[in-house]
Amino acid sequence: MTRVSRLEADARSHSEIMDTYRGLHAELDRQVEKLESELGVARQERLEAYNRWWRAREDHNRCLHLATRFRRRLERWQQRRRLGVLEEDGPVEFGGPSATT
Repeated sequence: MTRVSRLEADARSHSEIMDTYRGLHAELDRQVEKLESELGVARQERLEAYNRWWRAREDHNRCLHLATRFRRRLERWQQRRRLGVLEEDGPVEFGGPSATT
């Protein structure tokens, strides 16, 4: 075999190897695109879950705030009632200042 023939054979061999690697690279590209798509979906789901958690946290805090306000108002009313400032069977108002007028 001549030197040119050997070099041509080596080139064919490398070409076959390159074809194999090209196929592997294409498969890896498909896998990466699929994983990136799944990652995008997972990120969106994570964001939506955080938004649901945040809304639940705000609802929780609002309920605690209202319960505290009503508890304090009830305790003040009960204290005034014990001190005789209010009639025994007077109505209990939980509204704002306009509720008594």
